[in-house]
Amino acid sequence: MFLITFYEDKPQDVKSGHADIEENSITDSGAGFSVTIPVKWVHQSTSNAIILGHNTIPGMVLISPVVSDSMESLSNEIQASLQQSGGEFVLHARDMNVEDNKTLKVTVSGYSGFQQISGYSVNRLSPHGGGISVSNVVASQLYNESYADLVGEILRSLRFFVPEETEKTRYWKGRLSGKRISNSSGSYGQQGGWHERNEFHLCSDGSVHGSSSSGVSVDVGSAYGGSHGGSGTMRGRWRIRSFAGYPAIEAMFTDGTVNRVVLAEQNGNIFLNSERWFVTNDANCG
Repeated sequence: MFLITFYEDKPQDVKSGHADIEENSITDSGAGFSVTIPVKWVHQSTSNAIILGHNTIPGMVLISPVVSDSMESLSNEIQASLQQSGGEFVLHARDMNVEDNKTLKVTVSGYSGFQQISGYSVNRLSPHGGGISVSNVVASQLYNESYADLVGEILRSLRFFVPEETEKTRYWKGRLSGKRISNSSGSYGQQGGWHERNEFHLCSDGSVHGSSSSGVSVDVGSAYGGSHGGSGTMRGRWRIRSFAGYPAIEAMFTDGTVNRVVLAEQNGNIFLNSERWFVTNDANCG
């Protein structure tokens, strides 16, 4: 077990020595990269990232694939991912620097709850399409240059290769290519309710377009009645890939937003991130 926490302690040097133990590598055949985990750091995989942690060194390291195939789209993707950070983290880019037209270095800052955090991210494009993002975050008072050195150590072990298509990705590509996927949810009672609907067209040429809409209504009889909500149309590119053993849909939209959702099938029903979605043959791809 390892700790992913922000220690109230003095800063530590996070550099590691390769001679201590046997190196442990991570290979993502679906994204086409492999890296070596630094000594004494351990990892766990999720559907979106590989998380590295250490028993005594503060902070965490995140390793994840990127979808972009150009520096402009990579910059948009990173900006969008920071804006979507939400949840436990609120992050902002303080500085972004491009190197050799294939590497984007980003210094970030933000908050985890009421605690200020800092981090460093290096995002590199693969010659085979897509790429890798290696980032770390730690409590701001503990951050020092050795955290950037740790990211650099991981990237020095980086190897890109042509992504492999697995049996699972071939199945899901055939299952969803040229299809429309949709889901809806809502709840209504005597005083109103809410609704949400999502619909996407996964075209065979790799393009995707769709829309999301939601609304809330309030009804208290003759005294007041009203509703409000929002909707949006999105366009971009999609693909099926395997990440950390999970088959997933990965979509990058023109605003830089990247969505990655895990796929599952049970009794002929399709689930995206454990939510039931409907698949039909009437995709609008003309």
